[in-house]
Amino acid sequence: MPDALERKYPQAGASWGWFWVFPQADLSVDPRSGELRRHHLYDQTFQRAFRRAVLRAGIDRPATPHTLRHYSESRNMPRQPCRWSRAARGKTGRSLGIFSPATLCGVTGDDRDSDIRGSKANGGKWRVPGVGAAPCRADACSRIRACVGEERTGLVQDFASWLDQREICGRSVEAKLVDEYLDERWLHRRRRRGDAFTLREFVRLVPVDSAVVAKQPIATAPRLHVLQKFEHYLQCERGLALASIRLYGDAVGRFLEHAFGDGEVRLGEITAADVIRFVQVDAARLHHSKRAKVMTSALRSFLQYGRYLGDIRADLNASVPTVANWSMDGIPRSISAAQVHSLLAQCNQRTAVGRRDYAVLLLLARLGLRAGEVVEHTLDDLDWDEGAIRIRGPAQRCDRLPMPADVGAALVDYLREGRPACSARNVFIRSRAPRRVLLGPSAVSCIVLRALRRAGIESPSKGAHLLRHSLATQMLRNGASLSEIGEILRHRNPQTTTIYAKVDLASLHALALPWPGGVQ
Repeated sequence: MPDALERKYPQAGASWGWFWVFPQADLSVDPRSGELRRHHLYDQTFQRAFRRAVLRAGIDRPATPHTLRHYSESRNMPRQPCRWSRAARGKTGRSLGIFSPATLCGVTGDDRDSDIRGSKANGGKWRVPGVGAAPCRADACSRIRACVGEERTGLVQDFASWLDQREICGRSVEAKLVDEYLDERWLHRRRRRGDAFTLREFVRLVPVDSAVVAKQPIATAPRLHVLQKFEHYLQCERGLALASIRLYGDAVGRFLEHAFGDGEVRLGEITAADVIRFVQVDAARLHHSKRAKVMTSALRSFLQYGRYLGDIRADLNASVPTVANWSMDGIPRSISAAQVHSLLAQCNQRTAVGRRDYAVLLLLARLGLRAGEVVEHTLDDLDWDEGAIRIRGPAQRCDRLPMPADVGAALVDYLREGRPACSARNVFIRSRAPRRVLLGPSAVSCIVLRALRRAGIESPSKGAHLLRHSLATQMLRNGASLSEIGEILRHRNPQTTTIYAKVDLASLHALALPWPGGVQ
């Protein structure tokens, strides 16, 4: 009970009339009194649970808990149409759908949902390999989950339903269809990073049903085969990370579609004019100099790959225009050592989340790890006998650094008292169900952002890289050389570390020329 109600009604905590009908499953700390109590469920919890139920049911329409209110009204008014338009209520936009009784059974988990979901149980054309003519929903979901992961299964199922509704079968699904579906999906659902990549991988890995293929063979676009071989070359020959391969593959795929369309890919026919024209069009579409620079780097790598195969005889790398992007044009954004200490002190190490956040912040502040390296950190990377830590960096590189005493103590405290039990080997796990790995580097940046807010620090940037810059800046002020900083930050190119020379004010003061005419 809140403190005010306890003072007014001393026996309220022992009366059933004051108990919440839907309490939380876990205990939480009352921010006003600091006591460990069980609170009521938040409305966002109901919304998330309802959204998961809608995704499991495969309903391809916007739905919220308020939709059930409209459903109840439509049941009480049988002559009311099943789709209410916002324009009828004086608003513009798309119409609001109301569930039918059969659809509602799909949300609540009734077996009748199998009768209304064509792609999963009612003879849908889009099937997973090996499922057969009439696959059950559980078998199909398990196979899709094996291809694209647990968290993306709902997205793939919705896409399969969308394809079945439009009777798309027996031919290749081009990128245009994936983009069309995502444009329609993002109108009423939250945009998630990696949706486009997941669907393209699904289309490439999961063919249509064998019965349909026997009637009409699939004519896969030739550019997709070239793109797949190029990505394999980047992974096996160049040793690029998966994130880099994804970025390069997207850029090269757009270039091949621009140059050849659905026709046969003849790399020997690529001219400098084709390259320049594509760069001009795509750079204007990206609206960001760094993204355009990644696109040109991917294009140069693909042209070099064509020369490696012998299909391209002329050196077209010089024809790729250079995007205006000045290197080291800014100053590293950092916070002081006192602010870093205050940031760490605000973590409540009496809770599991506080122990995890404290260990993450220490890795960022003491060793200068990147956000992605924290996410990929596994239990096998901790060498307790030698007091060392292995870091999986970009380009599949592994480095070993000594483990500071405070970092080791924080990791031990989290592993013993805060880390939930799960099958994943990663060190840092989500604090809420489902218990799995952190969802990418953005999760680490969110931990830093919340810590900055708790400490009341107004920093120039809010991401995880802020602590990496702060470590390098503090080492430089304590007398460390740029080469030593590069070793700690694990820079492959020494030129990358020279950006921190801009914050070495003592050395820059010695190089500054006197002001003309004397001191002003």
